[in-house]
Amino acid sequence: MQKVILYIQPQLRTTTTAQDYVRVDLMEEDLIELTQVIQDVKDIDKVFTDYSKTFNLPASKTNNKIFKWWYNPDVEGFDNQLMANARIELNHFHFKFGKIKLEEVVMRNGEASMYKITFFGDTVKISDIINEDQLSDLDWLNNFNHNNTSANVLAGLNAGLDFTVDSVSYTDAIIYPLITHSQRYIYDSSGLADVIVSGVATSSASSKLVDTSENFTNVVQVNDIVKNITNTTYALVTAIDDNNHLTISSNIMSTGESYQISRTNVGNVSWGGTSGGNLNYNRHGVLPEDLKPAILVKHIVKAIEEQYDEIEFKTSEFFDSAPMNNLYMWLHRDIKKMALAGTWVGNSDAYTCSGSNCSDFTNSSSTTYFNTGNGIMRFQPTTNVNLISEQLTMQLTITPAGGYTNVPYDMEIVRSNNWETYVSSQNQTGTQSITMIIGPNGPIDINTLPKVRNYFVGRVTTEESFQFEAKYSLTYTNTIFNGTTTNTNTFIATMTSNSSTLTPQDGLLEITENIPKMKVLDFLKGLFKMFNLTAYVNFDGKIVVQTLDDYYAGGDTHNITEYIKTDEHTVSNSIPFKAIDFEYVDSKTFLATQFKNLNNRKYGELNYKSNINSGNDYKIESPFEHILYERLSNQSGLQNVKRIQYGAYVDEKFEPIVENPLLFYGVYNQYTLGAQINFIDSTRPEDNSLPIAGTQTAVSDYWMPHNAPTIGNTSTAPAYNLNFGSEINSYDLTDFGGNNNSLFQLYYQDYITRVFNKKIRIYNFSAILPLGIILKLSLDDKIIINDRTYTINKMSIKLQSGEASFELLNEAPE
Repeated sequence: MQKVILYIQPQLRTTTTAQDYVRVDLMEEDLIELTQVIQDVKDIDKVFTDYSKTFNLPASKTNNKIFKWWYNPDVEGFDNQLMANARIELNHFHFKFGKIKLEEVVMRNGEASMYKITFFGDTVKISDIINEDQLSDLDWLNNFNHNNTSANVLAGLNAGLDFTVDSVSYTDAIIYPLITHSQRYIYDSSGLADVIVSGVATSSASSKLVDTSENFTNVVQVNDIVKNITNTTYALVTAIDDNNHLTISSNIMSTGESYQISRTNVGNVSWGGTSGGNLNYNRHGVLPEDLKPAILVKHIVKAIEEQYDEIEFKTSEFFDSAPMNNLYMWLHRDIKKMALAGTWVGNSDAYTCSGSNCSDFTNSSSTTYFNTGNGIMRFQPTTNVNLISEQLTMQLTITPAGGYTNVPYDMEIVRSNNWETYVSSQNQTGTQSITMIIGPNGPIDINTLPKVRNYFVGRVTTEESFQFEAKYSLTYTNTIFNGTTTNTNTFIATMTSNSSTLTPQDGLLEITENIPKMKVLDFLKGLFKMFNLTAYVNFDGKIVVQTLDDYYAGGDTHNITEYIKTDEHTVSNSIPFKAIDFEYVDSKTFLATQFKNLNNRKYGELNYKSNINSGNDYKIESPFEHILYERLSNQSGLQNVKRIQYGAYVDEKFEPIVENPLLFYGVYNQYTLGAQINFIDSTRPEDNSLPIAGTQTAVSDYWMPHNAPTIGNTSTAPAYNLNFGSEINSYDLTDFGGNNNSLFQLYYQDYITRVFNKKIRIYNFSAILPLGIILKLSLDDKIIINDRTYTINKMSIKLQSGEASFELLNEAPE
């Protein structure tokens, strides 16, 4: 008989200092039976931990101190909703670390007489510690916060964003993959789209298209492209004069010449330069607001370690392996657009002055000086002894650009010396004004204003993409007594921003505010299901995460024939199911939906069927989104396939959606004499018309979303794949003969095919094990009984007596 010694660490109640483990008293006659299982063929998508049958502890003086007052709800004592740390020794040799749970207390004559507890293996602490926490609770992720400027979006798309945290460099920690949340893309090198009108000019007029046989109204739009078919010249429509007359940007049409009118597709990502018919070259393509960032999954794992002191994953295991290197989670939490929201401060934009007193307000030596170069109003109260009174009125008017009239915004006039708000208005839409009055007739007493140069600017804040014009209406009045008469002087001017498309910038993008809604525990479970992972806690207290194949490959072999009770054992079928379905949660994205409708199965799904007809189906479902990516082909010219692949996260109606968190591989697709992406620094109007012209950038290298970590080629499959089953590679358009290194092929196939092998059985043996075997035996070991080798599916051991029961799987015969 082994002597079992149980130690429990007292809970922290009146101190924050960790307490020493206390050896508790046991009931000598009560055998403690511990069951060990890490993955069960009867429940293959779950990772298990050790657990005991409930056993009894006497209500001794030592034990009472640990479980003090739990049975009395009126007294704050032991908290059975929290597990207490524990460890088991056998004959003073270390055996197991874990946790105990207090199940109940047996009362006799009003006093505790016995405690019923259960012991759990140490991996249970993951769920116990994390509890219901969300990914958004992982504060360490905010080390990757950044401003969501168009410059950062562009850098994240064509290079990736690097960060340094605690002197550690994190390369490409954040990328902006080519995944859109509201816009579908095409590639058309002509810069045009379908012809909407064609005809023959019936007369000539300067910079006009006249066709009395055509009705242009409600058909043609401003910025549509007119092509003179006769001489292949192009012009933009600048106005629809009436049913038969259009004003165009160039004088290209004459009587009798044929024409076509085409409309530019706002989602055309082709870089077409500025030649030919691509007159809207700076109005179509990828816009900053189309994209959202993604964060490396292994940084989320790191954030879990940083959040919880008791969780530390052992390095050099799966979370540090190649399949995790460029696996990203897309930061898509809400439907709303992300880019270019933030705050505009009117201290860096140019203005034009109108009115009779411009020279007074733009005089830099004046006490009321408006700097038209940056938009700052300087006001210094006059110290002239002859001054009776003075008053400054400053009105800020915001006029949204076309397509942005329904965007809510807040507006303020602030003193930029200390950024104090002097007047404000919230949640406005359309053209709105606010007025600041400093002086006798206003709410702001000029005597409270510092007698220094005070600088005033406008400020606009919005959570959505927004473009607008800013205008300041200025009135300054003073009354001066010159010794004989009193004179009142009034100065008026209007300052209008040179740009009618001012844009809020530099809104801070907080990772925890944008990470998808998901529990931390569900995130970890999702990774375990995808990659068939298992976990255990080593002697250093670190959590070892491995694929199941790697786990079983690391065990030893023990011949326990001499300890087996040979009088009886059972043999049963190892196939608990007739089929196993490996899949992701249902996706509502339009390509995934089309795939399901055409193929009667989900994209990436695999259904593994056994040779038996009885039993139930078993489903292993990943909680993550899984989408089908689209590689673009040119819709003009040779119509050849391009090197641009993107993801459209929209439904069948091309409406934005928010479903489950999306995991994908980020592939850095570098330019090798292929198509370039047209990136435009602008924003999309609400009516989905052409954006206002913006700065054009040709993107050669970009972060491509993919279900494989590399592009590969048509003959060699990428090393990893996020599909459970064999699918045609969306980039190379081949399935590599079915050998595409899918999740099933790499992480499940060996285990599942073995379980479903018709020569595999479940053997149940009983044994009496010596202490040396008990201390050495682990679930990754192989066992030899009578010259046959087995792996352990489950084992239970009565710790004092060494009585053991095994559930084993035989190795398949050659």
